[in-house]
Amino acid sequence: MEEALKYSRLLFHLLIVTCAAITGLALSPDKTAPFDALKSALSGVQTIIEPPGGQQAIDAYKDQVIERHTAFTTTLRKTLGDLHIGMSPNIHASDLLPIDDSSLLVRRSESPTVGQVGRLVTTPGEVKVFKPDDLHSEITAWLHPFRDVNARLESIRLGGIEGAGRYNLEAYFEVSIPSASFAAQEKRIVAEASKLSIEPRFVTSVNPVRVSVDLRIHGDYIKVTEKPILLALASKGSGAMGPSDETLLKLREFDGLSMDAAIREVEKRRTDSIEKEKLVLFGIEFNPERALVIGPLALLVLLIALFVHGRHLIRMREAYRDEFKAFPWVMLFNDRVSKTLTVLACALWPFIAVVALALRGWRWHRSEALIAGSVGCVIAGVSILLLRKVPLMRPISKSNDNTEVASLAAQTAAGDEEPIPISHEQFGVE
Repeated sequence: MEEALKYSRLLFHLLIVTCAAITGLALSPDKTAPFDALKSALSGVQTIIEPPGGQQAIDAYKDQVIERHTAFTTTLRKTLGDLHIGMSPNIHASDLLPIDDSSLLVRRSESPTVGQVGRLVTTPGEVKVFKPDDLHSEITAWLHPFRDVNARLESIRLGGIEGAGRYNLEAYFEVSIPSASFAAQEKRIVAEASKLSIEPRFVTSVNPVRVSVDLRIHGDYIKVTEKPILLALASKGSGAMGPSDETLLKLREFDGLSMDAAIREVEKRRTDSIEKEKLVLFGIEFNPERALVIGPLALLVLLIALFVHGRHLIRMREAYRDEFKAFPWVMLFNDRVSKTLTVLACALWPFIAVVALALRGWRWHRSEALIAGSVGCVIAGVSILLLRKVPLMRPISKSNDNTEVASLAAQTAAGDEEPIPISHEQFGVE
């Protein structure tokens, strides 16, 4: 009988050792935290290069900036209205008027580096907008031949910028005219168009007639009080003007790397740091993937073994009452402290250790964390079954013989345990 008690106590001690090993791994300093912070910082930088909404958001914001400082769309619409020329809703100010913005230059580079974006945040450049000298007069002069013929301005685009100091925008306007209207006033339209310094090109074989007008718009760049566009969009998306100075200092070592290369490097370092974390169990080291599976399974096997041996001890308790009373094992003691320690060691600690390990697995981004969490649920169930058996394993004291006998009889009647032969002499009954 003593061997059975020693073996059960050994299982109990192995359970404690395993819980301690798993808890030590689960609560050890998280070596991935610095790399998660770096990746988060890189994501913040990435948001500047690729703001929410992408190019569409950039174009929309450019339109707002241009409109605030040049009233381009308002002026264009009024000018066309005076000439009785319609306007496509797909025309935007940014299609024609350029913006000199260092942040857009960074984005247009083939593969912006972390350092380029960092310098953009720490030393944001000026923002300049091209402002026409007299947009109303110049557009009137170029489009005047196409007045009063139900013409419509379909699109505008920038061809280039000429000159130094004062600039000329090389612009292309695409105009459509219904064939019938064009035919009715063709002579006037062609005659007036031929007087322009750059003669328009007509495509009369289609309906409506298409006219390509090359025009020049005089003006100059003006400095405006605007954030660089990419920083402004990052601010709208995240509530902050890009990464903080502290974050940029952390990213300094990645200055020469592109965004994608920097993220790959951080992910590699993070993975390497995880691989250095080991679960040491009975002298054997397990890497994180195996630790998330083997650790919880080891606890489950030990709990099941302890439960099975506990059932055996219950059947033998009365026949070996003196051995049970004399055997030094906390699970057999009847005082309150021992009972509390038993609950902690057999139920609370195993469950908490596995849950903590599963949470650590989630931080490691390991799918094995799901296995650990599932095994934790099974451990909770086995622990409850074991705790129900522990009181029946403890030796009966004479002060509560009758109570223990009644309890044992109830267990037997329920079929939980095999009948135990009990003599009157064992309980001191004549």
